[in-house]
Amino acid sequence: MPPTSHRDLMAACLWALAAVLAVLFVDNTLIRIIICAPLLLFLTGHAALRALGPIGGSPPERVVYAVGASIAISLVGGYLLNWIGYLTPLGWALWLAAVTVLATVIALHRHPNPAAVPAPSGLPVFRIWHATVLGIAILVTYGAYGMAVRDEAGQRQFKYTELWMLPGAPAAPGNLVIGIKSAEAEPRHFDVEVRLDGTTVALWRSIAVEPGATWTRELAVAPREGRPQKAEALLYQPVGNALYRRVSTIIPGA
Repeated sequence: MPPTSHRDLMAACLWALAAVLAVLFVDNTLIRIIICAPLLLFLTGHAALRALGPIGGSPPERVVYAVGASIAISLVGGYLLNWIGYLTPLGWALWLAAVTVLATVIALHRHPNPAAVPAPSGLPVFRIWHATVLGIAILVTYGAYGMAVRDEAGQRQFKYTELWMLPGAPAAPGNLVIGIKSAEAEPRHFDVEVRLDGTTVALWRSIAVEPGATWTRELAVAPREGRPQKAEALLYQPVGNALYRRVSTIIPGA
């Protein structure tokens, strides 16, 4: 018997609103999953198919269509949210809710008579192998999610030890401030050399810097009369005397 209202679409919109509220105000991950999973895996695709028009086939086939449409919408949403930098739980909830509401509006506009949309004749028989396949799918999904969370938690952006050299105050333009900030995983020793127009004017050897610590020194350099000078700071690793970092600045002439 055909439906006499668009109650299914109204229910999908209310569920979408509940999913957004759950992400905003509920910190419990399990409750979030219970509320958001139907929207992610079925309701959004169902609303999108209703917006397209009557879909033929048996009730199980229509369910499969809705699940497939939901997955496709989620894939598109993932690319879009990543592009705009909003790939977060709230971003996902807003995306799915927006698609569901938009599909409902289109369905109500295109098909104001709900009798034109066939209703399921009855629920399919849920057999043991159905439950087995569903359980395997859930395990695979949660396993992939868990691996993604673990990889994200274990990811470490590339870090490097910083070296800088800055001019002093305007009243003393010849003064230079040289600094090191260690991003190493363990204490390290460094050598720092300062050159002025290619000539070494300062050298610090075996500077011990703890992880995350900062070392600074101030060096007074007399401005040259008439023309600027180029100052360079070089950071070496004592083992092998390997050059690690190089920075430079210009000292204006007097």
